Amino acid sequence: MCGISGIIALKGNEIQKDLKLMNSVLFHRGPDSEGDIIESTTNYVVGFGHRRLSIIDITENAHQPMRYKNLCIVYNGEVYNFKEIKKTLEDLGHKFVTKSDTEVVIHSYEEWGSECVNHFNGMFAFAILDKDKERIFLARDRAGVKPLYYYWDKETFLFASELKAFHKVSLFKKEINPDSLALYLKYGNIPAPNAIFRNTFKLEPGFTMEFGLKEKKISKSKYWSVTTFYSKPKTTISYSQAKQATKELLRSSFEYRMIADVPVGIFLSGGYDSTCVAAMLQQNSATKIKTFTVGTDIPELNESEYAKKIAKQLGTEHYEFFCSQREAKKLASELPDYFDEPFADSSAIPTLFLSKNVKPHVKVVLSADGGDELFGGYNRYDNAIKAEKLFKVVPKGLLTVVSKLMDLYVKEKNSSGFYSYQESRWNKLRSLLKDRSNKNLLDLLSSYFNKSELESLLTNAYSLAPNAYSNTDVITDSALSYFMAVDYQTYLTDDIMQKVDRATMSTGLEAREPFLDHRVIEFVAQLPDDYKLKNGIKKYILKDIVHEFVPEAMMKRPKMGFSIPIADWLLSDMKSLIMEYLNEEKIKQHEFFNAHQVTRLVNEFLSGKKSLGLKIWNLVVFQMWYDRWMK
Repeated sequence: MCGISGIIALKGNEIQKDLKLMNSVLFHRGPDSEGDIIESTTNYVVGFGHRRLSIIDITENAHQPMRYKNLCIVYNGEVYNFKEIKKTLEDLGHKFVTKSDTEVVIHSYEEWGSECVNHFNGMFAFAILDKDKERIFLARDRAGVKPLYYYWDKETFLFASELKAFHKVSLFKKEINPDSLALYLKYGNIPAPNAIFRNTFKLEPGFTMEFGLKEKKISKSKYWSVTTFYSKPKTTISYSQAKQATKELLRSSFEYRMIADVPVGIFLSGGYDSTCVAAMLQQNSATKIKTFTVGTDIPELNESEYAKKIAKQLGTEHYEFFCSQREAKKLASELPDYFDEPFADSSAIPTLFLSKNVKPHVKVVLSADGGDELFGGYNRYDNAIKAEKLFKVVPKGLLTVVSKLMDLYVKEKNSSGFYSYQESRWNKLRSLLKDRSNKNLLDLLSSYFNKSELESLLTNAYSLAPNAYSNTDVITDSALSYFMAVDYQTYLTDDIMQKVDRATMSTGLEAREPFLDHRVIEFVAQLPDDYKLKNGIKKYILKDIVHEFVPEAMMKRPKMGFSIPIADWLLSDMKSLIMEYLNEEKIKQHEFFNAHQVTRLVNEFLSGKKSLGLKIWNLVVFQMWYDRWMK
């Protein structure tokens, strides 16, 4: 796990200073060593920077940038099956001088070119300078566990693990993209391939990219997509066969992610996903695996007691860290330091706290994200199935009539122009009756601000730039499959993976995602819907597997999620953030928002409409980010 950065500028530009500054900004991602190289080609000067967190082959031999013949690589992540690939390459005549997966990746590129990524099982983002072909080859893993930003203004090409590295480059033009700002307000994050600045992008998961140094052109190619597998016919194997196959795939994935030359632990919440990981790995481990959880003084969000019981049942070496509201609120004000794009998921706060406390105990931690997206764990999946059933039995004409009657009795906007929770539910239902597509339903359930709210709030013209919410090409009649396919490409990647990556890497901790082995999703995507969500029981097949290790009675509890009561805090101890960042003078500093509308929204929230809290938090986070990175 590391931080990578690079500058490709027109020949004659001096990039040494900027490259070193980019690299230094990423110190937290790789505190163990640093390195950089500068090469010249016919038209361009190329600089690669690397910060290393040593996990596999921790000797100096595996430091980066790594050269091999006329190739040079900077690489972030892990390819877990590198030993198998190495054996294949050795049989083909390749010679190796390190025990690292980095060397395997660069040899794989020499052997297979851009097709090398199809051989990799892991999480990765890397760039390879190919001097013979005068190109830069970049790639990102299938699930988007590892980040990769790039910038191209027709003269300068930049890439990095985090956007903050670009701020150090004199050739970088820092201009906010209104289209991306609208996406942020709508979703609470900015979906790939978009980024907050103009000419700045994220390489999408499952994509490779080439930058031609001669042609001065970018070309992208999709080498893997989850929609391929959701578009296939559902498997006809029996439930018992599916369960056994799923269990074997999970075990293989989990064991792969224990490969390291440093200590490895597990985030354990006591829910089904993390319990599954801990149970399977502890069963075959000769020593006690370290597990970690965070406790809180908010009873309805405190999972620590459940995690402690599960850890005792499994026999792990368990650690619990208590996060007070005071500590959580301090971290809230520091969020822009870690998330260098606006990012409104408040669960980043406990994730940051846990990461900081885990780092002294291990260097690698397994985080059981993805279980909900793979096995159907979100409440909105229930809603999708209910809507699907309703639209099948109720005549379309009747639904149209109901929609028109609702139009007669609802006011388009309340006094502030922003919908409260109750009003929002009413208007979402009206919209759904008019457009009963799965795409519209998911959009309604995923949005913080709707179209009319964005129009009243934003002062600049914008369009919602294309992303996986709008462009998913899955071929399926199943609402559940559609929702899960889109979530895998959007919420999982742009919210959860971004949150975990920034939180863990802020303290030099590597997080691995055992549920996101591509072999697992390729198989599970083709399972019948009722193997995942059956008779109202979410994650049916996963729960059945877990019950082989932990009694069902121990697992029965309400689903909590990893969140904080942000609306309550904004109305009490964190009210000062509203006063500081959402006052009219502050809003007018950048002229992106209609100050009058923001004031009306704030007044409605402070007068008791607590359901507007997420909208307020979105705006506060953007304002904090703006102060940190634009001034």
